[in-house]
Amino acid sequence: AAVRLAEGLSDPLLLLGQALVQLDRREEALAALQKALAIQESAEVHINVALLHDKAGRLDQAVASFQRALLLAPGHEMILRTYGLVLCRHKKFAQAIRIWEAGLKSNPGSAVLSYHLAWWLATCPDAAVRNGKRAAQLAQALCERTGRKDALALDALAAAHAEIGQFKSAVAVATEAMNLARAQKRTALAGEISARINLYMAAKPYRQPQ
Repeated sequence: AAVRLAEGLSDPLLLLGQALVQLDRREEALAALQKALAIQESAEVHINVALLHDKAGRLDQAVASFQRALLLAPGHEMILRTYGLVLCRHKKFAQAIRIWEAGLKSNPGSAVLSYHLAWWLATCPDAAVRNGKRAAQLAQALCERTGRKDALALDALAAAHAEIGQFKSAVAVATEAMNLARAQKRTALAGEISARINLYMAAKPYRQPQ
């Protein structure tokens, strides 16, 4: 009976926490989510807690929450994606790459992890982290799996080509990505790719902003 009661109480507290986040009442949201965890652990709640810690600048606590979420949901690609992006925001690029590489080993068909890994290996502002050849390999495989119908995958492939100095190919693939994004009404993405094409035409690779 206690377990069933816990299951019944945890979800409303998660919803309350998420509602408080929307109202920018973050510490109250954190308290609600921690109550939910005290009743029953949940990977979803841990992710929400991690994001609140991240927004408050508490990276160590955010990392601990992400790691706990992964213990409850091993190899979950969306947890790994979010965890890596948080690390990148804090310029922990090498750590993010290691997490995504490990995740891809357990989820070799993950388009989400393949894309983020390819993108950051091609565009990371830290030269020690970039690996254009690996990025091109990942992005090319992803483009093949998606039938070249994923504008983000094509964008990553173009960035990887630029990183290894293949600017003519980068322009061609980026143009393909831009046209696909426009056809899919993804106007903002098309605009971003257009700006990258200008870089590639000037023989410059794209770098994620610091």
